[in-house]
Amino acid sequence: MRGSNILHDAAQKRVFDLPTCHTEVTEFPTHRSLCHAFRLDHGPSHTLKFEIKRSTMTKVCEYLKHHRDHSVSEIITPLPSDDLRDCGASRWDCSFVNVDHDTLFDIGFAATTLGIPSLDFLVNAKIACSTHNKSADKLRKEYKMINDLPAHEEAELRRAYTTLQKNQG
Repeated sequence: MRGSNILHDAAQKRVFDLPTCHTEVTEFPTHRSLCHAFRLDHGPSHTLKFEIKRSTMTKVCEYLKHHRDHSVSEIITPLPSDDLRDCGASRWDCSFVNVDHDTLFDIGFAATTLGIPSLDFLVNAKIACSTHNKSADKLRKEYKMINDLPAHEEAELRRAYTTLQKNQG
């Protein structure tokens, strides 16, 4: 990603320089979601379009600015704890991903789309820590999901999962 630019609001030719984030975020239009184009090193004929909120781009730039001067912490896998800090994440990284679910998923989408593996891994580790050992009912409530499985299928899945966990030790 070094040296790559994100074209932000292409109609107005505004650019996010991801590695350095020189462009002032306050210059961007205030509408909630914008179309960004990622210019690859192969030239403008290879353009990837996707939507990322301005606030999410701001968070991604914050992460990149911080890790330009601070090394990325190494997260231990498999995750030994439900606490991200105990898994090797730095205090700053833990604080960075301590956001609401929607924001966390938006950051994860941006990290994946923009090819920032350290941020993608951090977000996924946070999600794994926050969902570990929670019941399906609690996760449904927390993530505002509905249960669309018939009761007999859900019971069968629970039995299979329990059997699998017992067999793995």
